[in-house]
Amino acid sequence: MKEHLWIRLAVGLALACAALVAQAGEAGSAGATTAPRLAGRLASSPVVAVGHVSRVQPFDHDRVRVIYLTLDRILKGEERLGAGGGALEIVEMRDRPSAPGLLNAGDYAVVFLSRMKRGSYLDETLGWARRWQASGGASGVIADADQTSVRAAAALVGRLADWSRNPAVTAGERADARRAWVFDAVSGDHWALVEEGAAGLTEIQGLDGDLQPIERARLEKAVQRGDLPPRVRAALIAAIGDAGLTSLGPTLVTLKIDAPEVLEASWQAQTTLGVPPRTADIERRLRDGKPAVRAVAARGYVNTAPKDAVPALGRFLAGEDDPTVRIAALEALGTLEDEEALKVIETSFVEDGELAVRQAAGRVVFEQGGDVAAESLGRLAFEAAPEGQRHAVALLMALRRPADDPTLKRLREKHSDPKVQELLEHGFPDGHH
Repeated sequence: MKEHLWIRLAVGLALACAALVAQAGEAGSAGATTAPRLAGRLASSPVVAVGHVSRVQPFDHDRVRVIYLTLDRILKGEERLGAGGGALEIVEMRDRPSAPGLLNAGDYAVVFLSRMKRGSYLDETLGWARRWQASGGASGVIADADQTSVRAAAALVGRLADWSRNPAVTAGERADARRAWVFDAVSGDHWALVEEGAAGLTEIQGLDGDLQPIERARLEKAVQRGDLPPRVRAALIAAIGDAGLTSLGPTLVTLKIDAPEVLEASWQAQTTLGVPPRTADIERRLRDGKPAVRAVAARGYVNTAPKDAVPALGRFLAGEDDPTVRIAALEALGTLEDEEALKVIETSFVEDGELAVRQAAGRVVFEQGGDVAAESLGRLAFEAAPEGQRHAVALLMALRRPADDPTLKRLREKHSDPKVQELLEHGFPDGHH
C-alpha cells in the first residue's frame, strides 16, 4: 500500500481542487449573508417592543442571560402581553461567555420577539416565568445607547406595522409611501436603517431616471458617512450601482475609503456607472500597507483594465510578500480567457516558494476546464519541481480527459518519472480499498 501513498496524496489535492470549484459556484449563487429585511422580521415576530434595558443578569456561568426590558411602546402584539405589560424578560442563550451580549444595560432598543419555549434546563436555571426571546438572535434587535437613533428606527418600524394593518388603497400610493420610507431609512442615524434603505433602493422602479435632488442629497450624505459599519456602507454603495444611479458616480469617485470591502464595492459601482477607477489609483492601492486592500486592488485591476492588469500583476506577484494576496491575484487572473494571464499563473505554480500559493495556482488552472486546462497542466507536468509535476498530473487526471487525449499521450511517451507513469497507467486508486 505504501507505493500508492503518494498517488493518494496527489489525488487528494486534485479532488480538493475540484471540490473548491463546486463550493465557489455554490457560494456565488447563494450570495452574501445579510440580515432579514425589516418587513420580514416584523411579519414573523408576534411582538415588537421598544424600551430600555434596565439590567442584564447572567446565570449558569453566563451560559444564559435574562435581559430586563422596561417598555416604552409596543409596535405590534400588545394583546399578547397580557396584564402587567410594563416590562419583559428576554432570554439570551449563549454559546460561550466571551461572546458579545445581545443587549447591555442602558441600551435603548427595538426588539422583535417570539415566545421562549419552556424546557427543563431553563426551568431549573431560571425558575418558571413567562419569557421571550429575540427573533433570529442578533438580527431581532436594533439597539444603541443613543435613544434618538433608536427612536427614529422605532418610528420607521411603526410605519411598516401601520401599513400592514391599514395598507394604502392604490398601488401608486403604496409605491410612493414605500419610496419615501426607503429614503427616510437611508438618512437614518442607526446603521440598521441605512442597511434597510440600501436594500430597498433597487426595488424602486425607474429610480435611475427619476432621482429627485433631495433624494440624491440624502444618498450623497449617507455614502460619505465614516461611522457606518463597513459592511453597511459597502451595501449602500453597491445598491447605488445596482440601481444605475449615474448621477452618484462622481460622488463615489471622491469618497475617502479605508475599508477593503467598501473600496471593492465602490470600484464595482463606479465601473457599472461608467466612471471606473483610474489605473493610477489601482496601482497606488497595490502598494497599500493592508494586505486585504492589495487583494482588492488586484481584483479591481483585472475587472477594469484586464489587458494592462496581466503584465502589471505578473510584476506584482514577483514582489508581493503576503501569500493570501498572491492567491487573490491569481484567482483574479484566472477569470480572464487570456494566454498571457495563464502564463503568469503557470509561473506561480512553478516558482512560488509557498505551497499554498502553488496549490492555488493549480486550482485556478483546473478551474479553466477543457482543453485550456489540460494543455496547461500538461506543460506544468514537465516544468514544475517533481512534486509539482505529480500534482499537475493528478489535476489533469481529475479533469477526466478521454484516454486518447494528446496531452495524456505525450506524458505517457515522454515523462521520465515512474510515479507519474504509475498514475497515468493505473489512474485513481479505488477509494473503497
